[in-house]
Amino acid sequence: MSFESVKTLAESFYYFGASLAAILALYVYYRNRRLEQSRWASSFYDKFYESDHYKGIRDVLDGGDESEVLELVKNEEAEFTDYLNFFEHLAIIAKSKQLNKDDVEASFGYWGAPLL
Repeated sequence: MSFESVKTLAESFYYFGASLAAILALYVYYRNRRLEQSRWASSFYDKFYESDHYKGIRDVLDGGDESEVLELVKNEEAEFTDYLNFFEHLAIIAKSKQLNKDDVEASFGYWGAPLL
């Protein structure tokens, strides 16, 4: 085998290895990105459903009493504004693709009413 043949073979292995490393790096990047998105979604879920901070507003909106809902909207209390700001922040994060839109819809959307 000539020096040129060995050199060509070594270069081929190098390029193959570099290509494989790039593909693996992309795979790891997207897997880690998805994991981070899941962590963010879980954090938002915890803040919304497991904390009592938004529970009062959720109860009024889900309760079905239109007069209570109208009163809530009319008075624009700080808790209601915080509730709306929560969803605005969620939408901003989802539009920036730091959160997966499907995860947001699954966690916070209502049946038949898309959130984003």
